[in-house]
Amino acid sequence: MDTAGWIISAIGIMIAIGIAWRIGRGKDRTRR
Repeated sequence: MDTAGWIISAIGIMIAIGIAWRIGRGKDRTRR
């Protein structure tokens, strides 16, 4: 198993979740 690759993948997933969460909150705020 490539540790560096796993770390990069984990960081990428966390960033993707953070962006999606921010977009979701932004839409909720705009609607309200």
